[in-house]
Amino acid sequence: MKNIQLIEPTALDATALYFGDNGRAFCGHLNHSGATAYYTGRDISGQKVVKVSEEDHAEFTREGLILACESCASAARKSAK
Repeated sequence: MKNIQLIEPTALDATALYFGDNGRAFCGHLNHSGATAYYTGRDISGQKVVKVSEEDHAEFTREGLILACESCASAARKSAK
């Protein structure tokens, strides 16, 4: 079973970063966000995940921190508006 493509609609944008209820940062890819968040927009505990805003990103930058997915280290390519 190589190269399986999911065609179902998802709740997350693969090019954005999100915060989980425990402060974990992750991108919208299935393997990084988890299936529950990927399909429902809620993490495994049932809490709604929050898209990282431009203000969040700016604050991390001001503090000298890098905001990126904990699984792949990719930074947000698109921010919440």
